[in-house]
Amino acid sequence: MLAAVSEQVEPRKLERLAEVLEAALGRPLAKSRLDDPVIVRRALVEYLRQRGTSAGIIQSFEQLFMGIARRAALLGLAPVPPEGPWSLTWQRVLDAVGTPGSKAALRSFAAWATSKGTQPLDVDTSDLERWSKDLAMPAGTARLVEEALADWRELSQSKPPTGATLREERLRLKALRGSVRREAVAE
Repeated sequence: MLAAVSEQVEPRKLERLAEVLEAALGRPLAKSRLDDPVIVRRALVEYLRQRGTSAGIIQSFEQLFMGIARRAALLGLAPVPPEGPWSLTWQRVLDAVGTPGSKAALRSFAAWATSKGTQPLDVDTSDLERWSKDLAMPAGTARLVEEALADWRELSQSKPPTGATLREERLRLKALRGSVRREAVAE
């Protein structure tokens, strides 16, 4: 599963995730079945908590693993995680934008929109209102999703960034939203 999506993930991050997963599962990945991403995620989080890892690092490992699990599901290599399914186009939106506070809402909207056959560029205010009403979302949640989609549209209409440029652009957008420390932008 990890090898199949290695093109979209920085090799250093993938290697580190593989090391941590092997430690969390207590066996080499080659001998591990990753059929249930939720169980693997729980093992990963529990292992990191026992080691005294900070909440931010735990969350980043968890999000990295679940992103890989979702991509593998889209390729038919693993079962769909319970928070999916959504299309590959929606996965690209999730990869490109969203603050930690809006990611959950964006994932929920992506699953809802995929079930309705709505693509990211086709979303309008009425879709956000129906989603918010259908799932009884808290006030302001639709606005978070709308802002994340606006960011994605802005990114998708400009020249597509690659490699380091994509990372710089993501950090710039996060800094504008105030979701990243200033030191990280200077790296």
